[in-house]
Amino acid sequence: DAAAEVEYCNGAPDSPWGRRRAANGHAQPYGVKYWQIGNEVGGTEYDASVKAFAQAMRQVDPSIRVLSSFPSTRMLEAGGGYLDYLCPHHYGCADLDAMERDFLGLEGQIRRFAAGRTVRIAVTEWNTTAGDWELGRGALQTLANALQCSRYHHLMHRHADSVEIAIRSNLIDSFGSGVILTGPGWLYLAPTYHAQRLYARAAGSYPVRIERITSIPDASLPWHLEEPDLSAAVSPDGRTLRLYGVNSTEKALEVKTTLAGFAGGVRKGQMHVLQDTQGSLTPEIMNARDEPDRVRVFTRRAEVRGEEFVLSFAPFSVTLYEFTLRTR
Repeated sequence: DAAAEVEYCNGAPDSPWGRRRAANGHAQPYGVKYWQIGNEVGGTEYDASVKAFAQAMRQVDPSIRVLSSFPSTRMLEAGGGYLDYLCPHHYGCADLDAMERDFLGLEGQIRRFAAGRTVRIAVTEWNTTAGDWELGRGALQTLANALQCSRYHHLMHRHADSVEIAIRSNLIDSFGSGVILTGPGWLYLAPTYHAQRLYARAAGSYPVRIERITSIPDASLPWHLEEPDLSAAVSPDGRTLRLYGVNSTEKALEVKTTLAGFAGGVRKGQMHVLQDTQGSLTPEIMNARDEPDRVRVFTRRAEVRGEEFVLSFAPFSVTLYEFTLRTR
């Protein structure tokens, strides 16, 4: 059945299932690239079946990319060289330490069992929670959730050599977990929607190493506790540097910054800040039908030049600095 589904989507019009597709009104193949074997299933029986599924599907279309469902500790070994992605679901992404341990475990499995093949991680569902209801479900609509999801983006940036795909759950409604909320004649956007838009601006970029130094003895913290949480990426053409900062505290923070390896430094910049328009100094606020823009993004010019400058981060905010770099 799995092989037949691949052939229906991707087979030639004269193949058995391609003819069925053509008869249904679409002669040309759809060219579906990514195929996941099951969803939220796992265990011994599943592991034993993965190789046969992947073989049958690849015989129909060798160009497809095959994704696992819940990866066990030996999923890649069970896949026998046919899996391209290990696919966890992270419905606890606010626990950054736990999420990193999972990434490290999957990366270790890739090192042990990939046998020279390129195997990556695809987080096919993620959010801060999936099963909570009432206040727990409502928290998904808050500015706090946008801050937590943004810090999870930074974690994925830190593992960008292995994490290639990440799909936030959900997009629309879904009992309040979506970032687009709808009703009779109205629609508004959750704070996390605006955060996602900021990170989408760096799609296709390359991560930049950040080194942090403090002048206070014994004040170094593990990365998942640092404030603000920082991440940076440079565009493929090397002309745009994006620096993200998540401030999960009630205090405005400043970071003295030095660019290294970017000759000439910053030529001009702007900043985009996601925050509460009313400055309530709590992240437990949200947009609503009658107040759709309480939490939104403010964009203004950033007075930054050269290679050394001070960056500011407002309380309970996500900030994106976009710098146009001097090129020679």
